[in-house]
Amino acid sequence: MISFLLYTIIMSVFFVLRKISHLEENNQKWIDILLHDKYLHHVVFFSFWQAILSAFLSIILAIMLAQALHRRKFLGRQLLLQIFSINLVIPILVIIIGIVSIYGHNGWLAKICTYFHISYNFSLYGIKGILITHIFLNLPLATRLFLQNLENISEKYCQLSSQLNIYGWNRFQLIEWPFLRNQIIPIFTLIFILCFSTFTIALILGGGPKSTTIEVLIYESLNFNFNPSYAALLSCIQFFICLIFLLINERFKNLQIITSIKYASNFSNYTQDSFVLKLVDMIIIMIAMFFFLPPLFTIVYYGIQENIISILKNHNFLNAVYSSIKISLTSSIFALIFSIMLLWTIRELNVYFSKVKAQILRISGILILTIPSNVLSITFFLLFHNFFDNTKYLINNLFIFNNTLLVMPYIIKILEHPMFIFNKKYNNLCQSLNISGINRFIFVEFRFLKEKIAYALAFSCILSIGDFGILGLFKNDNICTLPIYLYEQMNNYNYKDANVISFFILFFCLLLFYFIENILFKNVKIN
Repeated sequence: MISFLLYTIIMSVFFVLRKISHLEENNQKWIDILLHDKYLHHVVFFSFWQAILSAFLSIILAIMLAQALHRRKFLGRQLLLQIFSINLVIPILVIIIGIVSIYGHNGWLAKICTYFHISYNFSLYGIKGILITHIFLNLPLATRLFLQNLENISEKYCQLSSQLNIYGWNRFQLIEWPFLRNQIIPIFTLIFILCFSTFTIALILGGGPKSTTIEVLIYESLNFNFNPSYAALLSCIQFFICLIFLLINERFKNLQIITSIKYASNFSNYTQDSFVLKLVDMIIIMIAMFFFLPPLFTIVYYGIQENIISILKNHNFLNAVYSSIKISLTSSIFALIFSIMLLWTIRELNVYFSKVKAQILRISGILILTIPSNVLSITFFLLFHNFFDNTKYLINNLFIFNNTLLVMPYIIKILEHPMFIFNKKYNNLCQSLNISGINRFIFVEFRFLKEKIAYALAFSCILSIGDFGILGLFKNDNICTLPIYLYEQMNNYNYKDANVISFFILFFCLLLFYFIENILFKNVKIN
C-alpha cells in the first residue's frame, strides 16, 4: 500500500504538470527546447559538473583524511569525529552563514588579509562557494564511512603485512585498498545525487545565472513566471539523471549510514612509522580542523555577541520555533512509521516470497530522492487546493506531507540493515515462540532497534527543521519556520538577527538531537 502511494505520488507529479500546461499539444516544443535552448544546456551541464566535481573531491579528500585518522591517535581525535557527526545534522542554511562568515568579503579571512595589508580577491559566490559548501557537508560522511572500513581490517592482516615487510604504497594497494574500493561507488553516487539536486546552496551562493542548478531553475520557473511546462521538462531531466545514479548505487548497496562507532586504530603497532609520514598525516589533520572548526565557531561567536534576549522574545521568532517543532516532529513520526512498515514488508517479501518484488518495493522507498522538492510542493498544492478552504491549513498539512516523503529515504537507509540482521538472527526463535506481527515488533524487535530508531527519528527531525519546503514557493504570513525566518532576515540585510537565529538553530538542533537519541528512548521500558 505504501509503495503504491509512493509510485502514485511520483506519477502524479508529472501527470498534473502535464495536464495544467497542455504538454500533449506542445511535444515539438519540448524537442526544440531540448535541442536548441543553450541556457538549459548550460544549466544541465553546470549541475552535472558541480555534482561530479563535489563528489570526486569529497572522495579523494575523505580517503586521505580517513587514512591519517586511522594511523594516528591524538588528543582531540574523538572530538573531531564527534564534530563530523554533528556536521551531518546541522541545517544547510546555518552552515552557509558560517562559511560566509569565514570566506566572504567581510569574513575572517578578509579581515586577516586586511590587517597584514594583503589584497583579498576571493569570491565565495559561484562554483567555488558551491564546492566549498558541498565538501563541508559531504566530506565528514565519506570520511566516517572510509574510516569504518579501515578500522574493520583484521589484525591478522596487519600482523602478516608487518612480517612480510609490506609498508607504504604497497600496504595501501594490497591491504587497505580492497577494503576502501567497495565503498567508493556507493558513496560517490550518493554524494552526486545530493549535490546534483542541491537547492539552498545554489540559490544563496550561486551568484547568478552562470551558476544556476536545475533545482533553482525549477524554483524560478514556478515561483516567478509560473511556467509548469518548463518545470516539467526540467523535472524529467533531473529525475532520469538521478535515477541512473540511484540504480548504480543500488547495484553496490553495501553502504550503511553510521550511527555510532568506537574507533580503535591498530595501525601503529604493525608499521614502520617514518617522520615524513607523521608530518604528512599531521598536515592533513590540521587542514581538516582549520576547514571544519572555524565556520562552526563563528556561528557561536557572532550568535552570543548580539542581544539574544530581545530576539528570543520576538513574537515572529517564537511563532517560527513553534511551527518548526510541530512540523518536524509530526513529519518525522509519520516518516518513521511508514518506513518501518515498508521495510517490514520488504523483509517479508525477501524471505518468503519474491526477492524481485522486494527490490522493486525497496527502490520505491528511496525513489523520492530523484524528484525535485519544489515540484513535489507545487504538485501537492495543485492536487489538494480545491479540497481546502483555508490556505493556511492546506499549506501546513502539505508541508508535513512533503517533509514526510523527503526524509523517508534516510530513515530507510538507517534502519534497513539492522532490521534484516535482526530477522536473520531471531526469526526462527520468534516463530518457535509464536510471536508475530505487532507483538513481535513491540516486545522483541523494538529492544534490538531502539538505538537505531532513536537516531533515525532525531536525524529526520533535524532534516525537517532545516527544510524550506512548500513555504519557499507559497509565502504565508501566518506560517513561518526557522529556515524561512532566517532567510528573510538575510534578505533584509539584518545580519545581526540572522547570526543570533543561526546560533539558536544550531543549539536547538543539537539539543533536540541529543534529547531524542540519548534521553527520550532510554527512558522507554517495555514489560
